[in-house]
Amino acid sequence: MFTKILLAIEGQDHSTKAIDYAIHLAKYCDAEVELLHVREPLTGYNSRVIYDKVALDEAIEEESEEILANGEARLKEAGIKYTAKIIAGDPADVICDEAEANQIKIIVMGSRVPSAVSRFILGRVITKVLNYAPCPVLIAR
Repeated sequence: MFTKILLAIEGQDHSTKAIDYAIHLAKYCDAEVELLHVREPLTGYNSRVIYDKVALDEAIEEESEEILANGEARLKEAGIKYTAKIIAGDPADVICDEAEANQIKIIVMGSRVPSAVSRFILGRVITKVLNYAPCPVLIAR
């Protein structure tokens, strides 16, 4: 049924739950996991703050690689077949585009929302993915 799973992580506690669900689902369905971390590009700046854009970009890239490495370690430890990538862009757009381009059967992602699911509470990324994904979406919380 679900032969290809897109696991979108962002490095927060709720990503741990998403990884747990993806591992369980991958084992149950004998599925391959595409592990994805989307790095949002820096947009604009506060003119009152002076910073080194190159150093900031490097720090963000390093954090992204650490997030991905942690996810990879969990999948490898569980014996799950996976691929992993970091893509820069709008998270919702990248997640939906990757799902469509790679014939993903289900998207698994975490939610930091502990209560009822609603557009107002969930936030822009999850709401957009739920509305535009080409496949089912599992929100782990």
